[in-house]
Amino acid sequence: MVKELKRLGVPVTVACKRLGISRSTYYYRSKDENEDLKEAIMEIAYKHPSFGYRRITAVLRQQGFKVNHKKVYRLYRELNLQKSVKRKGYRKRAFYRWNAPQILDTLNT
Repeated sequence: MVKELKRLGVPVTVACKRLGISRSTYYYRSKDENEDLKEAIMEIAYKHPSFGYRRITAVLRQQGFKVNHKKVYRLYRELNLQKSVKRKGYRKRAFYRWNAPQILDTLNT
């Protein structure tokens, strides 16, 4: 209704007052503006499981999305697509509690 009044040349503030709604209600947008971006991220992630958020960002830009890597990373984590980091296997080393003078003292006695 406000849009129709706006098309007729009535200011938004006047139209909202006439209809009894606040201007913030008129300008309100739902929180999930990224639904199409989320779908695109999930599609790419399932098609290419080895891709991380950086490569997904590159593919999205090739598809014509204007996205920031930080936004893609945040949505990537929200969708639980983040890969676990594989740790290298390390050798366990002997742990010595004594320092050098104590070891020398025990050897000399």
